[in-house]
Amino acid sequence: MARQLTALLIFFVMAAPSAFAQDKGGGGGKPPDGGGSSGKMPRDTGGNNGGNNGGNNGGNNGKAEEQPGPTWKPTLNDSVTAATATEKYILYYVYPPTELADPLAFKIKDIVEASTGNWVFTKRPLAKDDAELKELKVTTAPTIIGMDKFGNEFKRTTTMSSPAILSILKTTPEAVVKFKSELAAKWKDAKETSDEAKALRLLVEICTMGKKGYPEIEDSFAKVKEYGEKRLKSIEALFTSDEPAAVKALQQMLTDFKGTPPACDAEIWMAKREREAKLASAITRLLKVMAKDDKHFKDQADAARALLDEIVADGLLRVDAAQKAAAGGEIDAAKSSLRKLIETYKGTDVAKKASEALKSMEQ
Repeated sequence: MARQLTALLIFFVMAAPSAFAQDKGGGGGKPPDGGGSSGKMPRDTGGNNGGNNGGNNGGNNGKAEEQPGPTWKPTLNDSVTAATATEKYILYYVYPPTELADPLAFKIKDIVEASTGNWVFTKRPLAKDDAELKELKVTTAPTIIGMDKFGNEFKRTTTMSSPAILSILKTTPEAVVKFKSELAAKWKDAKETSDEAKALRLLVEICTMGKKGYPEIEDSFAKVKEYGEKRLKSIEALFTSDEPAAVKALQQMLTDFKGTPPACDAEIWMAKREREAKLASAITRLLKVMAKDDKHFKDQADAARALLDEIVADGLLRVDAAQKAAAGGEIDAAKSSLRKLIETYKGTDVAKKASEALKSMEQ
C-alpha cells in the first residue's frame, strides 16, 4: 500500500509542471509572446524577411537579360552601300514617330542575328515630307520592306510581328533568286535572237521590270537607246517625204518603246508638232516626260522642261495681255481669255497666274 501511494505521488509531481505550464499558456487566450488572440503560431519575422529579401533579390539578380535589338542603318543609301559591298539583303523598317524603342517582335534571336549576318537593317521614322519614303511610296507605319542589295523592293508588310518579319527574311531571298533567273533568261534571248522586233520587245520588258542596279538592266537601257536613235533618224527622214507616215511612225514608236527613254523622245517630237494646233496636248506630253525622275530619263526630262519653259513664257505674256485688256475696260473678253488659258495651260504657272487674275476680276 505504501509503495502504491509513493508511485502515485511521484507521477503527480512529474505531471503537474506540464499541466501548469499548459494552463498558463492558454488561460488568457494569448500566446506567451503576445502574438494575437487567434491562437495561431507567431510569424517567423526573421524567416520571412530572409525569404522575401532573398527571393526578391534572387529573382532580380537571376532575371534573364532582355535580348538586344538589331543593328540598324539610318538611310537606304547607307544600307545599299553596305549591302553591295558584302552581297547582302536589306530590311527597311518604317516606324511610327512615337515609337521610342524597337518592338519586341524584332528582339528574337534569329532576327537579331540576321541584322549582322546576311542582312542590312534600315530604320526610319514615318514623316510626311521624307523624300526617301516618298520614293518608296510608304505612307503608313509600321511598314517593313524586303529588298535586294540595290534597294529594289521585293516584299512588303504592314504587320508588326515576329512571324511577319521572319517571313520577309525568308521570302525576299527566294523572290530575288527567281527574279535574277528570269532576268538572265530574257537577256540571253534578247542577245541571241536574230529577230530585231523580238529583241526590242525583250529589251523593253527588261527596262520596265521596275528594278535597278543589275548589269543586264543597264545594258538593256543602252541597247534600247541605240534602237531608239536609229528609229528617230528614219522618222526624221520620212518627214521630208511623207509627213502623215512620219507622224504614224512616231505614234508606233510610243507603243514599241513604251516606258523607256526613246518613247519620251517620241513624246517630245509629238509635242513640238502639236504646239501650234494642239497646245494642251503638247503640254500634257511634256509634263508626262518631266515626271520621269529615273536617271535613264534625265536627258529627256531636261529637253521637255526646256520646251515647256518656252511655252510657259508665251502663256504668261497672254495672261499679261488679258489683264491689260481688263484694265482698258474689256472685262468680259479678258475673263474669257483667262478661262481658256487656265484650261489650255493646266498644270503650269500660266494656269495658276490666270486663275489668280480671273479671281481678282470676279471679286
